[in-house]
Amino acid sequence: MVQEQRFDQFARVLAGVANRRSVLAGLVAGLGAALTGRTARADCLEPGLLCAGDDACCLGHDCVDGICICPSGLFDPDGTCAPVGPPCLAPGSPCQLADTCCAGHSCFDGICECPSGQFDDVRNCVSNTGPCAGDGFPCRPESPCCDGFDCRDGICVQVAALVCRGAGEACRADLDCCPEMGAVCIDGVCACPGRHAFDAERMVCNGPCAIPGEQCNEQTPCCGGAGMCVNGLCRCATDELVCGTRCEPAADNFQRNDRNCGGHGVICESDQVCCQGLCIDRVALLDDPDHCGSCCTACRDGQVCCNGRCEDPFRDSGVANVCCDPRRACTRADGAESCCEPEDVCTADGCCPDDRSCGDECCGDGTFCYCGTCLSDLATCGTDADCCAGTCTGGYCCPSESICHDIDGSPLCCGGLSICIADTNICVTREYSNASRPIRLTM
Repeated sequence: MVQEQRFDQFARVLAGVANRRSVLAGLVAGLGAALTGRTARADCLEPGLLCAGDDACCLGHDCVDGICICPSGLFDPDGTCAPVGPPCLAPGSPCQLADTCCAGHSCFDGICECPSGQFDDVRNCVSNTGPCAGDGFPCRPESPCCDGFDCRDGICVQVAALVCRGAGEACRADLDCCPEMGAVCIDGVCACPGRHAFDAERMVCNGPCAIPGEQCNEQTPCCGGAGMCVNGLCRCATDELVCGTRCEPAADNFQRNDRNCGGHGVICESDQVCCQGLCIDRVALLDDPDHCGSCCTACRDGQVCCNGRCEDPFRDSGVANVCCDPRRACTRADGAESCCEPEDVCTADGCCPDDRSCGDECCGDGTFCYCGTCLSDLATCGTDADCCAGTCTGGYCCPSESICHDIDGSPLCCGGLSICIADTNICVTREYSNASRPIRLTM
């Protein structure tokens, strides 16, 4: 009773300097939370208060990330949180491109996140209005890069799509296409990559898919236009012919006719070929796995089109399939193949940078080449005759490039792992090329 009298007196004092309704609302929330953690309403927590588990929040709010908030951000005239049209996903939930995230969050990389990293008092995501640097601008701790950019070597570089594009929308690079959709930028349009089928309902690229003649099942369906899955194989209809990755009508004369391409009288240029009713540049056939070398030659799953021929690919350190000029392919002693750089030497160890090659060996880290053998230590000697090359310097067979001179002109050996810089007469560690070489995939 005493506590209630104190509360009424306190409210009357404040009523003269502030709106009574707002003061009482704040007092009810603050005092109620302080005494019991609840309000005088139907045993619920006021917006903005901490919550957990099955706690009920007042005025239609929900407990999200431990705070009573209004997920939709919409309110009716009485201040009650209005629900958003379709159900929204809580922050941190897995999401797809078409989903709606609660509390002002957005679907990025398949998760409901707050792109700005900034929140209001009730944990709704708000836009970042602070100063930031964009693409190509200098960046420092006091002038960070904007969202979607990263500071690299003092310059802001775009690393994420700012407003990502969906299937069929214009793009300049793969980065512009929404990552959760799985699309890439093809000919200026976001589209599914080869051997992937577009799921219009979920707005994602499903893959891989199979082409005519390849095995298919529920996990690997036939690609669009690649026929039907019959007895585990993609097959064209009886009135269709296989042309590359697709089935085409057998009686259609406009599919591969260079003088009637796609219609009567449509003539392709001399450097073009008619392929499935379209005039395409012949040079495009040199690296197109769906039309490799000719319109109706398609590479099988896992192959790449290399200069118009379907080949098993090499894989680089970035896990990307690459082609290799046959003259640069090197077979190691164990049978594995690698693709050499132009300056490489092919040894029993595979592709070897020229500065590491030693006879039929490729010297690794901590070794050096001496007389056709990779060594880790110099051989001892008494005279020059004990050394197969170079001179006996300080009791060691020293390679000529590793000999420096003392202040009095007497020779000094830097050691096999170092060389002497003649201009400065200083020993420095040998620097070798360590770039990895693409390896042939085993199918």
